[in-house]
Amino acid sequence: MNGKWAVMYDPVAQVWNKFDGTTGKVTDISTAIGYPVFEETYDKPNPAPAYGIAGWTADGNNVLIYDAYDWWKIDLTGERQPECFTKGYGRKNKRSIRKMTSNIDKEVFKPDETVVVSVWDENTMDEGIYSLDMKGRLKKLAEGPYISMRFIVSRIIRSIASGIVRICQNSVICGGAKPISPIRSV
Repeated sequence: MNGKWAVMYDPVAQVWNKFDGTTGKVTDISTAIGYPVFEETYDKPNPAPAYGIAGWTADGNNVLIYDAYDWWKIDLTGERQPECFTKGYGRKNKRSIRKMTSNIDKEVFKPDETVVVSVWDENTMDEGIYSLDMKGRLKKLAEGPYISMRFIVSRIIRSIASGIVRICQNSVICGGAKPISPIRSV
């Protein structure tokens, strides 16, 4: 990364902005995508959070952000319009494409790199494991009627971190009930 820009989500305006460290200017970089970059079904009394950032290109000139289904490559230099990095595969097929847990800390992608992603089908609830190269090409590695622990764990962590939901016996939101025991592998 080159340190020229900072990218931040504005939860009130529900857009991603870039901050240019040279000029001090803040610019909306996500409206041109044409799709929401925030959780549209969020129903809590706070502004909806963003779907998130997948990462950055190694030169620091592009950020990869999520909409509900796809990844978008945003040119921070302003020379190119946002590009659907995953070629619209997610939206066309109602499948959400996200980094796998093993890549969760991976934030910078080299031009020749391939990353492992999960592809979750909202209609069948099937989940697949795919590789995604830095040209936006997806390749199926495995797929079926199962769900990975990544999905379950990320949902639990999000709930705990937000302080909204307590994990209680019988999966009920409760006041002082005894928490359920940790999940054990079999």
